[in-house]
Amino acid sequence: MDPKQLLEYIIAPTLRRMPKMDSLAAHQLLLITAILESDCGKYVHQVGGGPAVSIYQIEPATLYDIYDRIIRQKFSRIMVYTRVACLDHEPSLEDMMGNHIIATMMARFNYYGNPLALPKAGDVDGLIRYYLTTWKPNPSSTTFAKCQQKINTYKIGDIQWGNFLQET
Repeated sequence: MDPKQLLEYIIAPTLRRMPKMDSLAAHQLLLITAILESDCGKYVHQVGGGPAVSIYQIEPATLYDIYDRIIRQKFSRIMVYTRVACLDHEPSLEDMMGNHIIATMMARFNYYGNPLALPKAGDVDGLIRYYLTTWKPNPSSTTFAKCQQKINTYKIGDIQWGNFLQET
C-alpha cells in the first residue's frame, strides 16, 4: 500500500476518532509499524502460517491483552468500539484482517499500553526503538539496523506530515 494513502485514508481518520491518542508521533509510529510488519499493508495475515493478522501483524494473544489490560480497564468499551470502529462487539481477528480502521485502532491501543513516553515526532530512531520494545518482533530477524533500512526504502521523510493532523 502507498504510505501516503495509508496515512490519509486509514491512520489519520482513525486517530481523529481517538483525539486523546492523536498526535504526529502516533501517525508516524503507526506508519512505521505497518512498514515493518506487513511491508506497508502488503500482507494481512502472517507469512509462513503464523497467527498474526492485519497490516500491523497483531497476534491473537496481543489482541486479547489489549482488551484485558487496556480497553477494559481504562475506557468505555461501548464508546470505543462504536465511536472509532462502528462496531457493537469486540473486534475479532477477522475484523482486523478485513478492516484497516479496526486494526489501526487496536494497534494504537497497544502502543497506549506501553508505560514509556511516546518519542517526539520526527525522531524516527526513537520511534523504531519504541516499536521494538512494544511489538517485540523476533530479535534474530528484526534488528534496529534492519528496521532503519526498511523504513528508508519508503522515504517517509518526504511526507508532508502536517497535512494529516486534525485542525484544533
